[in-house]
Amino acid sequence: MQKREQISGNLAIRQRGLTLVELMLSLSIGIMVSASAFQLFVHSNRSRQIQLSVAEVQDAALFSLNIINKEVAQANLGATSSMQQQSAWTGVVFTGSIDRQQQDEAGKPLQSGNLRGVNGVDARLLTRRQAGPSNVISPSRSDQLTIQYQAPFDGFDCEGDRVSQGEMVVERFFTRLDRQRAENESKALAIVLACDAGRYHLPNSLNADAVTANMLSLYGLGDNGVIIMNRIDYMEIKLGVMLAQGLAYMPIDSYLATSASSRSGFNNSRLSYIHQAPIVAIQIGVIGRGNTALLAEDRSQSSFIINGSERTIKQKTPSYIRRSLQSVVYLRNNHILQ
Repeated sequence: MQKREQISGNLAIRQRGLTLVELMLSLSIGIMVSASAFQLFVHSNRSRQIQLSVAEVQDAALFSLNIINKEVAQANLGATSSMQQQSAWTGVVFTGSIDRQQQDEAGKPLQSGNLRGVNGVDARLLTRRQAGPSNVISPSRSDQLTIQYQAPFDGFDCEGDRVSQGEMVVERFFTRLDRQRAENESKALAIVLACDAGRYHLPNSLNADAVTANMLSLYGLGDNGVIIMNRIDYMEIKLGVMLAQGLAYMPIDSYLATSASSRSGFNNSRLSYIHQAPIVAIQIGVIGRGNTALLAEDRSQSSFIINGSERTIKQKTPSYIRRSLQSVVYLRNNHILQ
């Protein structure tokens, strides 16, 4: 009987369970382990987002900007003179076909401009300051760069369309809003850098100084274009101009407005009313950003130096990794006036 009671007591002890202290201790340990695991997950996710965003910006710097540099470097190919403000059929395109207010021997008005003799050129598509959307406080819009060159051999333009040797290729680099937006991305932030290309055929016998009518047709140049850089906040263009004092980089509108009378060695009075200093380089500045939004506590840099000037981001949320990307492209086949 006594042995049976002892066995029952032992069973009762084994079936007693956890005490309140033991239960609270177990819960505390479980919470601490779960909290540590959650913090590790959050940290890992934040690191992954930052690394992904940095990789996106680096890709833009290594590949996208390199594509732009390669295309811009072709400006002035096929030219036999220096690239200036009114150079025909070469270089940076500022103007279409415009009346020169002079006439030939037959009394027909002569044409001037970079695209002289070309029909239907829309001035909105040419090189100009503050032409496209941006996400900086000042200036509120991005620059636009349009170049042209004569294809030295069969190849492809910036849109991937085939061009034939000898064709005149016009390429426009500009910012526009993307129709496809990421999650939590506002329309104002969906800015891309695009390139649109057109072409025209230039007869070998055509004399630039004797053009009196617009008989050439430019086709393919428009407002859409392929995306070269997926997300940017701002693009700025400066022209590398060879002055008497040496090479100077100036904004587009400054070059168009500056007198060329100080250009060393230049004495052609017929063209002295415009800036005749040759363009030998293009300075490109871009604020690029990643596509992956970061957490609020990972807010990125908001002020950048672009082409020597400070630019401040306007819309800062959602937060993205941003970098200033800059390059100087020295133009091929550039003839400098002596």
